[in-house]
Formats: sequence, C-alpha cells, structure tokens
Amino acid sequence: MEDRRLYDLIAALENRTEHLGRVHAAQVLASANDPRAVGALVKALGDEHPDIRRLSARALREIGSIRSVEPLIERLSDPEETWKTRICAAEALGRIGTTSAVEGLVARLQDPSENPEARIAIATILGRTRSPAAQEALRECLRDPDARMRGAAEQALVKAGRA
Repeated sequence: MEDRRLYDLIAALENRTEHLGRVHAAQVLASANDPRAVGALVKALGDEHPDIRRLSARALREIGSIRSVEPLIERLSDPEETWKTRICAAEALGRIGTTSAVEGLVARLQDPSENPEARIAIATILGRTRSPAAQEALRECLRDPDARMRGAAEQALVKAGRA
C-alpha cells in the first residue's frame, strides 16, 4: 500500500468523529497487513465502539506484531468487552505466539468465570501453538467439570499431536 493511503487510513482510524470512516479504515488496515499501522490499531483497541475494537483486534491478528500483545491481553481479560472482540484478541495472541501471548491465553482458559464459549475457542487456539505451557493447560482441562470443555481440550491436544 502506498504511504499516503496508509497514513490517510491511520488518520481516519484515529479520528473519533466519524464512525463509518473508522470502521472502513480498520477493515482496510486489516487487509493491508502493514506493521506501520500497529500504533493506531492498538490505540483503537480502546475505542468506545465495540466494532472498532473488534476490527482493530482482527487487523492486529493479521499483522501479528509483538507490540500488540499486552493491549490484546487487556482486551481479552476485560469482562466488559464483547465476546466477539475477545475472541479476535485471542486469535491474534495465538497467531503471535510469544510466551506472554500464550500466558495470557492460558490465564483466560484456566479462569472458571470465563465465558464457556470463549474458553472453548481459546482451547482450540492454544492447540495450534507449540507451547508446552499451552499443552499442559489443555491437559488440565481434560478434568474440567464442563463436558464441552473437556471435549475441546481433547480435540485441541489430538490436533496438536499430544493427546
């Protein structure tokens, strides 16, 4: 993407007055996959509109920058955040795959107050990592009281070849 277009999109994302323009900017920045947009996308994770936060998390997933790990963990850990945004944050963390990203996912997986569907999605995401900590957390979930969680953990371990 040419520099001027990229910076126009970043400026549009940071402009808090026009909602649809920010939505469009976040969508295009996701497909652009340009690390120069990480700062603006991280800032947009704190936007007042849930769809802007979700699209920003999705864009950060595509870029995969380690600079976004802590802000994504914050989104994932926020109980007031929408489920869709939290899943996008979890997917981004799984793709980034650093130790701190995996630790953030494991913490949510092991939290019994976490939304059951979110825990199941996180188990699937962790199953794609090669992290020993993720594999251990998934093995612990084999004893979870929720049968769906046990099934998701088992499936994630099988796909990872570590059942």
